[in-house]
Amino acid sequence: MKVNIWRIGIIITFFFLIVIIWFLLGANENVKRDNSFLKGEKINLEKKIENLYAQKDSLEKGIVDSKKEKKLLLSKMDEYKAENGSLLSNIDKMQAELLNMNSSIAEKEKAIEALKGEIGKHAAANEELRNRISTFSSNPQGIELAPITVGTEAGALNARVMEVNKDFDFIVIDAGRNRGVKEGDILFVFRNSNLLGRITIEKTTNDVSIAKALYKSLKDVIEKGDIANY
Repeated sequence: MKVNIWRIGIIITFFFLIVIIWFLLGANENVKRDNSFLKGEKINLEKKIENLYAQKDSLEKGIVDSKKEKKLLLSKMDEYKAENGSLLSNIDKMQAELLNMNSSIAEKEKAIEALKGEIGKHAAANEELRNRISTFSSNPQGIELAPITVGTEAGALNARVMEVNKDFDFIVIDAGRNRGVKEGDILFVFRNSNLLGRITIEKTTNDVSIAKALYKSLKDVIEKGDIANY
């Protein structure tokens, strides 16, 4: 009986030793984790301190620069004060120039009146062109042009240039919505199978379309009778 009690005591003691060792090992792991966390915090704090020192150096440099600018501004103020006397003397000259400007304005106003007359003439010419476009739209077959010399492959538009207005920068072709032309379409203009350039459709009616040359110089090249195709 005494031997069994002795054995039970040894077993209990051994069990407690295992528990204590397990607890110590767990505590050691916690200490390691805490130590690693503290090292990371230490590194972060060191970086923050470095950033703060950098900001401090930048602010100190800014203060030095600001002082230099302040000194420069004070120097300029002294110069402006010295120039103030000469500025007063320039006022008389400016008043004389103002009188000259008033005279020039009067002359320009006369020129504007003359330009208004020219604008009236152009407006009348524009109205006449609108009437002609309306005529083209209602009776495009009545316009006689040179025969088509561009390719006749299936699906080709082969629209004729009916009018080229260089003053108002537009081109009229004898194809409209009835032939599938849409606003925004890009057409190629040919003469005797030679490519002249491209035009973009800005407005369409059932029978005619109004286009604009993609390049300003092209309006001086395209002529009545040229062919427009996709």
